[in-house]
Order: sequence, then structure tokens, then C-alpha cells
Amino acid sequence: MIEWLKAKIFTKYLGSIIRTALAAVGGFLIAKYGLDEDIVNQLMNNLAEVLGVLVPLIVAQLWSLFQKSK
Repeated sequence: MIEWLKAKIFTKYLGSIIRTALAAVGGFLIAKYGLDEDIVNQLMNNLAEVLGVLVPLIVAQLWSLFQKSK
């Protein structure tokens, strides 16, 4: 019974634990080494362009899935 319970909890929460650990490591690295302002600005500009292209594609895909599910 205990082994089954451990397995259920472990598999259910493993992804959450890993994501939290990765976020903590990322926060630690940013706090320790910082980020160059130019790199952040370049990333934000590129991200805006990528999202501008992806949003219509995502909407079209969701619309298609919605129509096919009827």
C-alpha cells in the first residue's frame, strides 16, 4: 500500500517538482550573474516578432480543431 501511494504521488508531482527546481536554478543564476540589458532588449524584440507570427497560426489551428470536433 505504501509503495503504491509513493508511486502515485511521485508520478503525479514529479513534473511540478522538476519545474520548480529549474525555476529556482534559473533565478539563482540570474541573481548571481545578472543579465545584460542589451540581451534582454534583443530577446523582447525577437519574442514580439515570433508571437506576432504564432498567434494567427494558433488561432487557425484551434479553429480547425473546434470545427472538426463537431
